[in-house]
Amino acid sequence: MRITVTDVIAPGAQEPTELLPPRVPGGDGHEPHDVHEAHGPTGILKWLTSTDHKVIGLSYMITAIVIFYISGIMALFMRLQLASPHSSLLSFSQFNALFTMHGSLMLYLFAGPFAFGGLANYIVPLQIGAPDMAFPRLNALSYWLYLTGSITMMMGFFVAGGAAQFGWVAYAPLSSATSSPGAGPDVWIMALALTGFSAIFTGVNLCGTIFYLRAPGMTMWRMPIFTWNMLVTGILILIAFPVLTAALIMLFCDRHFGTHIYTVVGCHLVSGAPAP
Repeated sequence: MRITVTDVIAPGAQEPTELLPPRVPGGDGHEPHDVHEAHGPTGILKWLTSTDHKVIGLSYMITAIVIFYISGIMALFMRLQLASPHSSLLSFSQFNALFTMHGSLMLYLFAGPFAFGGLANYIVPLQIGAPDMAFPRLNALSYWLYLTGSITMMMGFFVAGGAAQFGWVAYAPLSSATSSPGAGPDVWIMALALTGFSAIFTGVNLCGTIFYLRAPGMTMWRMPIFTWNMLVTGILILIAFPVLTAALIMLFCDRHFGTHIYTVVGCHLVSGAPAP
């Protein structure tokens, strides 16, 4: 009996049989058309209830682009006011309100959410081979907090006294109840607190997804540079935004509950230098 190399490597090798799913014939002997159709909400209901990272990422980006155009319109009005030395298009208070809201929308509601909320939600799970974000429902909550905060901030134009006028940095004591009375600053504080919680939840979600939901073989040093950027950004947000949110809560307490966290006694209002 002669033994060949093939017999030693694969003795008695046979062609594997292909396992096919059972056919479900319809009335005409063919498969029904709705066998592979996905069941679930569609249209606007799907957008409202979805926890898919792609849908949420697109929602972030679309909302941020809308805010970008609204902020651009505010910038155009400011430029029209500055086009002439004697222009009367805007009053002092209106110009300050547009300046504050333009900076707030561009920084807090467009730049960060578009990249960190939109692009990161859409791209990071695909790059690391994750099926979805680590906490899908928390991801959806983050977007709705962001959308609610955005609408709340723009509603400041419709309250008594108009929108906030202390600049997008809200330096105290310029942002105190004495220097900036009215409901506009309070609406601005509440809107920024909502978007702050949204950023914190997104940071937790991204860090958890990158650390624990990578595909087998996707080590940290094999991750794309975009995913690394979003991981570092998420860690920085988890460091900075709780402090920012706490500062906003303390400012609100100063304005309404009689605390004196940001009260400066005996100092110049603008420079902070000791009064003579």
